[in-house]
Amino acid sequence: MDTLLTISLIASDPVMLERFNASAAQEHAPGDPVTWVWDRRYQLAAAPGWAAAVDSWLVGNPDPDPANGWASDQSVISDGMITAAVQVLLAD
Repeated sequence: MDTLLTISLIASDPVMLERFNASAAQEHAPGDPVTWVWDRRYQLAAAPGWAAAVDSWLVGNPDPDPANGWASDQSVISDGMITAAVQVLLAD
């Protein structure tokens, strides 16, 4: 099960927020993409399996530098995964 603590970590990470923003802009989210993402950041971060993937990366990198290296690691949360999550929210 994805932990709430890790979901909140994903939702508040500046690199992930920028990736979410870029995807929202690319997918033509209505209005300002930054505002659109901000209002949905926890829904995006709670995508199935994302917290487990981040937790796994953190276990494998016990002393990471930078601490949020998982946020730019495409093997943890890929651009395609972000785009798919944005598309799901846009379809609602």
